[in-house]
Amino acid sequence: MIDEKKWLCVDAEGFPVEPGSMEETIMFRIDLFIEDLKKANRWDPDYWHISFDKRMDEISTKFSFKKVREFVEHLTYGPIIVDRKMSPSIGNVILINQTEIVFTGLNYNYAVRQNEDSDWVIERAMTQYGDLILARSGVGGVGKNKISIYLEEEQKACVQCFVDLLRVKNINPFYLLVFWKSQYGWNQIYRIING
Repeated sequence: MIDEKKWLCVDAEGFPVEPGSMEETIMFRIDLFIEDLKKANRWDPDYWHISFDKRMDEISTKFSFKKVREFVEHLTYGPIIVDRKMSPSIGNVILINQTEIVFTGLNYNYAVRQNEDSDWVIERAMTQYGDLILARSGVGGVGKNKISIYLEEEQKACVQCFVDLLRVKNINPFYLLVFWKSQYGWNQIYRIING
């Protein structure tokens, strides 16, 4: 249950209303001071919205938490190459951009390919079976919760600069995928999407 003493909710005319009521149009977090905002380094109002605390309060009464960082084996993104234009080739390495990440998985139908010795193919960003592939920027990527799992055993692929590759240990990557696609997981992503 959310401590309603932390919140001041007002309607459009500035009169106090109950938190969560239909008349509520503005909500102020009154238990935080400017020092708290500086400490958390979060100034965007959505980060402090009551809905995030409410959902976490709901789930924390039934389950214990672990942080994703406890399971990270490898986290990286693709090469950042500026001032040069890529010329597609008929190479054997698929380049995974955000356009290849679709709701049902990864779609390589229109993927660009490169040779293994290309500057757009780097060792640290090469995929392995079971790697989580996540859009790392933009409303059309992170904002659409574009996440998938790399399930190819033979095909070589390399994530590109606006895609993260997350390799985990001691946890099934499908669990993380399902969690991040759930209401609770998506709220964690949405809460930090702008910071």
